[in-house]
Order: sequence, then structure tokens, then C-alpha cells
Amino acid sequence: MDPRLKVLNDEVDAFFDDVHGRYADQMACGVGCSACCKSGIVVTAIESHAITELMSTMSADERVALVERAGRDRDESCAALDAAGRCMIYAARPLVCRAHGVPMRQASRLPVVACVKNFDEGTSLAEVPDEHVLEQQDVGAKLTVITKAFRQDQPGSVRVQGIRNVILRA
Repeated sequence: MDPRLKVLNDEVDAFFDDVHGRYADQMACGVGCSACCKSGIVVTAIESHAITELMSTMSADERVALVERAGRDRDESCAALDAAGRCMIYAARPLVCRAHGVPMRQASRLPVVACVKNFDEGTSLAEVPDEHVLEQQDVGAKLTVITKAFRQDQPGSVRVQGIRNVILRA
């Protein structure tokens, strides 16, 4: 994985872990929960490259299962989910997937949102302090910068594409 993407992934993962640790009783996120894992997720060139790299390390059986799932299913769920709802590309999952579940704000004047399974009882999203709200615009800006640098390093890379297409083309 590109070291620039790894740093950003680690940052978002640490934020998620911090928020999940603080609000564990309000968050349903866990292994096999795939409520946020929908089809149509678009990834950047650098994220696509990370998924392709991960797939190259999978066993032949794992790759075949992933490609078959991506080619067969056209339902609402993500093409990278196995039958049990676990992500088959978890180590290289895109930033949008890493951030799902935590309270987030897309722009400064918009309300805080979270997965529909989280924060339904107890803490109101309006009560969550700013240090526990992911500013999606900031993460997106960082991803844009590293993706631009990656595309300069890899001029033939595809700008953006869906996870299903990344899997099928790998």
C-alpha cells in the first residue's frame, strides 16, 4: 500500500477506534455488520491500487471467490462482502468504508450524521462533542492531495471507479 494512503488510513482507523471506544454502547459496528456496505462505492486511483495490491496477495481460491461475488451479485450490498457480510478486502478498504459508523459531518454547516444503527438510544448526535465528529471534508481534502500525488507517480491510473470494477479488473 502506498505509504501516503497508509498514513491517512491509520489516522482514520485511530479516530474510529477512539470514538468506538468512547461510544461502544451506542455503536453497533462489528464483525459481520454490513449495514453501511452498499454497492456503488467509488474509490480513487490510490485506493483502487491498494485493493489490487491486496488481491495479488490473496490465495487463488480467495481471489476467485471475490471475483465471482463481484461478477454475480448486482444487489444493494458491496461487491467485496462475503456471504456472512464480512469484507473480503478489509485491509485495503476505502476511506469511506473506514469512516462509516462514526458521527461525521460532510461540511461545516451540515448536521452530524452516523449509521442508522448507531446512536439511536442514549447519546444524541447533537450532543457528541466536535472532537468525536469526523469532518469528512477534511479527510476528503487529504485524500485528494495524496491521490493527486499518486496519479503524478502513476500517470496511467484510472481516476475513480467502483469497487466492483476494481475487483473485476484486477
